[in-house]
Amino acid sequence: ILLTLHPILKRSKHKITVVCPNTLLLDSYPGHYSQIITNLAMNSITHGFEAKEEGNITINITTTETKLILDYSDDGRGLTEEENKHLFDPFFTTKRSHGCRGLGAFIIFNVVNHALRGEVHVDSSPNDGTHYRITLPLELG
Repeated sequence: ILLTLHPILKRSKHKITVVCPNTLLLDSYPGHYSQIITNLAMNSITHGFEAKEEGNITINITTTETKLILDYSDDGRGLTEEENKHLFDPFFTTKRSHGCRGLGAFIIFNVVNHALRGEVHVDSSPNDGTHYRITLPLELG
């Protein structure tokens, strides 16, 4: 997934760190995971790092017996209280005049909650980055 983002990332000084067990095995839908990671990263780059030359993204993946926990965080501008309230609303964006459609977080929410039967929670405040905790089943059956 990160290789597909390389053309965008190579034009910046942003860094992505991934911490994930080498032995992780999922019985799921890889395309959905690609949608989630791509939309998270693009939101960080487009919105979180808009005034930042060097941003950091960390993707930390852990598991329990039955769940995958994906902790995604950036050190970007964070979200206001109003932005937090509407983050997962379709077509909500702070950059409509810049060509953004406001579907990235909406897609994340729907893929996680409906297609993959998981949960997504966001913790963010202005100037403090954004942290997503996504909990998903290891197996869809």
